[in-house]
Amino acid sequence: MLQRYVALVAVAGVLLQHRAPDGVRVAGEYAPGRDGFNADVNAMYHLDTASMISPYVGLGLGLSSSTPRATTTKSATDTYVSGVIGTDINITDSIAAYVEGNARYYMSGNGTAAPTNKGGVGFAAKTGVKFFF
Repeated sequence: MLQRYVALVAVAGVLLQHRAPDGVRVAGEYAPGRDGFNADVNAMYHLDTASMISPYVGLGLGLSSSTPRATTTKSATDTYVSGVIGTDINITDSIAAYVEGNARYYMSGNGTAAPTNKGGVGFAAKTGVKFFF
């Protein structure tokens, strides 16, 4: 029987990003509460609205390294599939505010970054400022 668990996290931050209508985004984040680091690669697609609001979607894969559930090692690694949906609110050509939601399906649950010891689904919301170059 598959156990389901959902985690929700809210984050504020600053992103540096190359301005392109679509492409690949590589991201990393540190989660101090779990002494963990997440890194993922997403294929992104920006919808062209010809306005100051620019929605986008993405899909990718990631790895997390965090405190292990078992005390036999110093860190544990888990893999996940990620989905991203968000919008940029363009302030200038090089600055935008953003609001983003993402979902991660953890295929394993070795570390505390995954919602349970069997993996599961985690959701997060982010908001912040992007600087384009």
